[in-house]
Amino acid sequence: MEIISHILTNKDGLTLLPTGGGKSICFQVPGMIKEGLTLVISPLIALMQDQVEQLAARDIRALALHSGMSWQEVLLSMENALQGHYKFLYVSPERLISDSFREYLPNLNISMLVIDEAHCVSQWGYDFRPPYLRIAEVQELFNKSLQMVAFTATATPKVKEDIIDKLGLQEPFIFQGDFARPNLKYGCINAENKNVKLVEICNQIKGSGIVFTNSRREAEIAAELLQSHHISADFYHAGLTNKQRSSKQNLWMKNKVRMMVCTNAFGMGVDKPDVRLVLHMKPSLTPEGYYQEAGRAGRDGKESWCILLYEAHDFKVIQERLSMNDVDEPELGRIYNAVLNHLSVPPGGGSEQVYKLNISEVANAYNTIPNRIYNGIKALQILDIWTFQDSSWSPSKVRIIGNAASIYELKVKHKEFEPLLDFLMRSFAGIFNSYVQINEAKMAKYLHSTEGDIQRILKKMMSLGFLDFQEKSEKSTLFLHEERTVYANFDADRLIKIQQDKKEKFNSMISYSTGNQCRNKFWMKYFLDEASEDCGNCDYCSNKQKSSSQSTGETRRVIEKEVREKKYTPQEFLNKVPKRSFDLYQRELRWLIDHKYIRISKEGKMKWKNE
Repeated sequence: MEIISHILTNKDGLTLLPTGGGKSICFQVPGMIKEGLTLVISPLIALMQDQVEQLAARDIRALALHSGMSWQEVLLSMENALQGHYKFLYVSPERLISDSFREYLPNLNISMLVIDEAHCVSQWGYDFRPPYLRIAEVQELFNKSLQMVAFTATATPKVKEDIIDKLGLQEPFIFQGDFARPNLKYGCINAENKNVKLVEICNQIKGSGIVFTNSRREAEIAAELLQSHHISADFYHAGLTNKQRSSKQNLWMKNKVRMMVCTNAFGMGVDKPDVRLVLHMKPSLTPEGYYQEAGRAGRDGKESWCILLYEAHDFKVIQERLSMNDVDEPELGRIYNAVLNHLSVPPGGGSEQVYKLNISEVANAYNTIPNRIYNGIKALQILDIWTFQDSSWSPSKVRIIGNAASIYELKVKHKEFEPLLDFLMRSFAGIFNSYVQINEAKMAKYLHSTEGDIQRILKKMMSLGFLDFQEKSEKSTLFLHEERTVYANFDADRLIKIQQDKKEKFNSMISYSTGNQCRNKFWMKYFLDEASEDCGNCDYCSNKQKSSSQSTGETRRVIEKEVREKKYTPQEFLNKVPKRSFDLYQRELRWLIDHKYIRISKEGKMKWKNE
């Protein structure tokens, strides 16, 4: 309530809430109360679409515009937004900075600008996105000052300052959620055999869980391993079709599958409160990334475990991979031209266009390895050349262009079109004004047809100019921010600094994994730059307590032996103990005397009880 109250005062703000802390509610409630449209900037297409669907389920009109959409879709959606048909407009940062989109912005009745995943504005953040740096320019398009409210789950003190500065937040209220989650038990295990340890942990910790792996193949192998040990498990990664991913996720959400073994493609927007275990088979690249993924455990407040398995070899491999990701300026130029040549983008063309991209095809055409092309594409994204969406899913969409007269004429000439046309017009009221998502398989079942026939008829109607049909796609996409240049110049120095920061973050991850310290103490220092007491809850603290207990028992046995065999005063005994152990022996001697295990004679000598 405190955050919502602050937002309703119309002041700028920065809110840091851990994963599962309810960020979306904090701006959606004020957005419903305020007059006009709430503009939400988010880099995650899947999360945008998920929130739009959740709002629609509550009869709240919302729309998402992202870099994977065609300009036709964007144009039509903006026309509808101008008519005041929506309360929330979700926009990717790439769309926000496009000139064509900005032409519409001043005419929208925007009440509030929300920046989600605000750490992306900082080059010191773990997921830097250059288009975020231009969000502040939006203010210049309006006669009034827009309220700006930024949200993120994780930010170091340095990143927090950068967010306020780069977004131009004016005297913002700052709300820092509680990073301490006492129900989570963090642990790091140096495992000689990770597969054996994985099975052991999944048998020990009951309930629902997530196992993160670094590759699709590793996810499939680990899921098979768990199944072979009679542990309910399935795998999930971006290589699956949308239908497969949805089916697997639903089974896991309903607890029909216990363990979901996955890459980091899984989890965004998934709100399952009873996850008892989040286990990583390898170290994450950044502390921020690990903390967010681990934070999906125990959202119901009950005891849960966040465990990282590692071996020394893991760190070496990742460090070598980070070094291999270093791309120099000449190679950036070669990859830039290779990709755009493959896509047939001419000099001076391509601005704000979306292209489907197959990295393997580019690599084969230019006789290099796919990983090299991929690293170059990601580097050029950091330099604000384009936005790359890896294996983004886009469902089929349809919009009817014709009018009532042309519909009738089409039905008369093409009888086979009639059942499908009638179904579309009955099922989608807005199909004349905007693109609607369709499911060909469900349509085929309803119309007693086949998916292939449905697509054939839709394509035929499109060829006649009656409708626009955008077929479903699961390829990676590339959204060009500006037109292609003949002689491209890249800021390689800036890229080097960012790459160096990534290496430093991974070094912090090594410190977390192998350091002899309280895990929660590490998080408090890293994110808040605050000193804190040991949590008493993580593996380090548990081992420390066990060690202390063992040490206590051994010390008492030594004291008992000495007291039984020799006649010491307490001081004479303490004078003989090693200096490094003096405090321990003094404490335990006092405890034994207080609890009457040791009696003091009239002569001041110690005697063991019953002697």
